[in-house]
Amino acid sequence: MLRTLVASVVLAFFLSVSQAQLAYPDTRTVEFTETHHGITVADPYRWLEGDVRESSEVADWVAAQNEVTFAYLNAIEGKDRLRRELGDRIAYDRIGIPFRVGERYTVSHSDGVRDHRIVHIIDDLSELSDIDNARVLLNPNEWSDDGSTSLAGTSFTRDGKLLAYSVSESGSDWRTWKFMDVETGEHLEDELRWVRYSGVSWDLHSEGVYYAAYPEPEDSTYTTQALGRKIMYHRLGTPQSDDVVVYDLGGGTTESPYVWTSENGRWLFFGRSVTGVTANEIRVHDLAKGFGTIDDALDLFVGLDGVYSTIGVDDTTLYVYTEFEAPNGRVISIDMANPEGGWDEVVPEQETSLRSAELVGSTLVLRRLVDAHTKVFIHRLDGALVRELSLPGIGTASGFDGRSRDTGTFFAFTSFDRPTEVWHYDLLTDRSELLWSPDAGFDPSEYTVKQVFFHSADGTRVPMFVTHRRDIELNGTNPTVLYGYGGFNIPQT
Repeated sequence: MLRTLVASVVLAFFLSVSQAQLAYPDTRTVEFTETHHGITVADPYRWLEGDVRESSEVADWVAAQNEVTFAYLNAIEGKDRLRRELGDRIAYDRIGIPFRVGERYTVSHSDGVRDHRIVHIIDDLSELSDIDNARVLLNPNEWSDDGSTSLAGTSFTRDGKLLAYSVSESGSDWRTWKFMDVETGEHLEDELRWVRYSGVSWDLHSEGVYYAAYPEPEDSTYTTQALGRKIMYHRLGTPQSDDVVVYDLGGGTTESPYVWTSENGRWLFFGRSVTGVTANEIRVHDLAKGFGTIDDALDLFVGLDGVYSTIGVDDTTLYVYTEFEAPNGRVISIDMANPEGGWDEVVPEQETSLRSAELVGSTLVLRRLVDAHTKVFIHRLDGALVRELSLPGIGTASGFDGRSRDTGTFFAFTSFDRPTEVWHYDLLTDRSELLWSPDAGFDPSEYTVKQVFFHSADGTRVPMFVTHRRDIELNGTNPTVLYGYGGFNIPQT
């Protein structure tokens, strides 16, 4: 509903803007062509790909475009009102999905005004109602004066005593990982640099982490292509220069190795993906047998024949999500006591898309996309369907993380008529409890959401959601705001 209200405000605003003729700066063209797969492609604006820090012509062009743009925007009457309207809609409290760390929980919080969310650590879920007074673990708003330094990732040890977190400066993809004692808030001396697109995974005894890193860039502007990504192991208390290489594909490759450990820390998984290929590989090493590298790992899925991701391990059974011969996704299992014995299908592919699968307690929680909104199903570990989880309405649900000993899970729910709420679902009682709901300045109960269907020109059945105040009579003459989104294979409700 929030984005519908914002869309209404923006639409009304721009309908009132005069369509003055704009005089854009001239943009020169060049004779430039490339041949791809036998087809010649002209690119007369290739020169605009130059770096503004190095090309004065590109920098001047950008400045001229900005001059036209802001001269037009600054002359619009009502922009201050628009700013206030949008500010009122956006400035409300939000919290993230709680995550269990040891015997406590971590949760993020935003007031809708600050640049960054604050990460809190709480002992009891009742503290969510007074989150402003909960203990602050990380506050990125204090890391820079202009808000350009942000929190990019976190990873707790299984007992919740240590935290690794990454920092990004000025929006860079480069990350620096730092380590801290959760109880005292004191930082360890360890620091990992030249990390990009990688988290860290703790080893079996929380003595160190596995991560992916690149060689230190030779170009101080960091604009050169990053090559030579390696998987490293860092033992706490040692310098990064002593870290051990555990997976190396070669210095000039653009392929991406990655690494993670199972929830219990016993299984070390090595992954490999290739740019432009919708497939990956997975190998595994049993850390109960001691430290290992890629040379010690067993092949699970190799050959780049499909998409695979691990869900979790129950005892010695590994559960995996895959799109191999199943575009909508399915769940398979592997006996880790005999991984070379093949795999069994647990939940077959269905007509609806499987968006995520989680192992919580002794169940599989499957989140599916059905007619553009979320449905959640609980399965036994043998694949048998137990029930469909009853959601608060038609909308999008996310989360459902958990551990093997958990009897419940947390999820977030949002829809056109309500901002994001936080819920807890009890697997034993099949009951959902609302833990936190924000005050976004309107009463969601005054609105309703329903789903209807229509057929496009080619006969495709298309779902559509209709949101309106409950007291409005839909008579065919109601003013309507249309909203749609498509891209990156991301559905939105």
